[in-house]
Amino acid sequence: DDEEPFFIYVVDEKDRLRGLVPLRKLITVPPNTAISAIMNRDVVSVTVDEDQEEVVNVIRRHDLPAVPVLDLDGRLVGRITHDDVADVIFEEADEDMLRMAGTDAAELERASSVRAARVRMTWLLPCLIGTAGTALVMALFRAPVGSANFGILILFAPMIMAMGGNSGIQASTIIIRGLATQEMAGQSVLLALRREAPIAVLVGLACGVVAGILAFAVVSLHGALGLQEMLNEPPADLHPTAVGVAVSLAMLLAILMAVGLGTFLPFGFRKVGIDPAIASGPLITTSNDVISVSIYLSIGLLTMSSLG
Repeated sequence: DDEEPFFIYVVDEKDRLRGLVPLRKLITVPPNTAISAIMNRDVVSVTVDEDQEEVVNVIRRHDLPAVPVLDLDGRLVGRITHDDVADVIFEEADEDMLRMAGTDAAELERASSVRAARVRMTWLLPCLIGTAGTALVMALFRAPVGSANFGILILFAPMIMAMGGNSGIQASTIIIRGLATQEMAGQSVLLALRREAPIAVLVGLACGVVAGILAFAVVSLHGALGLQEMLNEPPADLHPTAVGVAVSLAMLLAILMAVGLGTFLPFGFRKVGIDPAIASGPLITTSNDVISVSIYLSIGLLTMSSLG
């Protein structure tokens, strides 16, 4: 072993781990000192069948330079140092990043275009179906809103969907990292939601105010900007205040909903034994699009009737 030793591991006659002695202590005590008098019997160890990600968490949690590896009978069979787990950390980070994007590391290792396409389509097809759901929601609202008003109102839907999706991914990334590093291992989803909720409210209020002002300005100037001519629709009778209020409220609610999904889904996936990284990316953004558009157009109808 070319790596610098940190501890001397103490085993019995059957090679079962009994303790360890720091190398510095071993060379500083008198030569006739018994090993049993200076060894530390409280040893953190891992087993040969431990998942490599859990080994990384053990070393990180206890701030260890190395950890002994035992077989299922408690016999010492080796050790893993912090240098050994560095590659594992990068591998796990890459794996989580790829899963969040809806693909996997095998795509880089194999040259088969068919397999790479199949892996990606596993997540892209559900996204396609979700997009169709968003289109269906828009179609259902077109008649009640009116084609002229709908043409103006729908201009702000992409902004709301994008901000909600981004907020959801931010929340899920924090939760997934906390679960992977064991920082949230003992937390419940309610505790995580209690932390994320105030953040979502502040972000939603800030984005809602800005979006509402922008929407108010655009609708107020839609005649001068020539939006109706570009949309090839008759003149709209939307009240600028109605659109501004609708966009502000929808932005706030979309961000709250997306952060809630981004917080809840990783815990839910972990509970059923699925990698929480899968909860991010395509799943959150697709579900957010359908829900946020429904919220926005519903609020648009209500505000149009009350302020229009």
